[in-house]
Amino acid sequence: MKGLLRRGVYAWEAFRRRHVTDLVLAMGQAGVDWYIKSGYPPHKVFPFCYVVETPEFAKSSVQNNQVRFMFVGSLLRLKGVDLLLGALAQSAVSRPEWQLDIIGDGPERPALQRQAEASGIGERVHFHGSLRMSEVARELARADLLVLPSRKDGWGAVVNEALLRASLSSARIGAGRPTLSARPGWAPCSAGNQPLLCIRH
Repeated sequence: MKGLLRRGVYAWEAFRRRHVTDLVLAMGQAGVDWYIKSGYPPHKVFPFCYVVETPEFAKSSVQNNQVRFMFVGSLLRLKGVDLLLGALAQSAVSRPEWQLDIIGDGPERPALQRQAEASGIGERVHFHGSLRMSEVARELARADLLVLPSRKDGWGAVVNEALLRASLSSARIGAGRPTLSARPGWAPCSAGNQPLLCIRH
């Protein structure tokens, strides 16, 4: 119901502003599709992106054999952290040299903690809760891979912040398509029947 009301509001705005709108800058391809379906002329809607500041912290020079994954975001079902934990649990035997740092909080945190423990990877999954942006930037500099496994996301601005390093993004995130098209060697993959990650080979 909420989605229908939102679509109605956008459709009304498209009709009301049809003679005064020169262009619409939409966040990613999902945003482009949304505005066109809401009634804006396709020739006036252009894909755009979030722009973030250049990070202050350089990539950590610490070298070891352990891969450090990181998730940054709200702990909601939409964000797909349960999918990430499931994928990592499957690789725990063959690829034991990793850890996952989860930055953020939300209603799914207790269930995710239980899932990690039940899957036998609890010791390698660290929940940090919410951090200040400066602390998040510092942690990103120490990570090997940022993972954003959302089931669906408009853009995923944290992807921008991690692109100067290595990053993995769900193919269903708005940032995923520009990442794929702009960076050779990236391709979608899946976990079961779930399109999950964009990875660099």
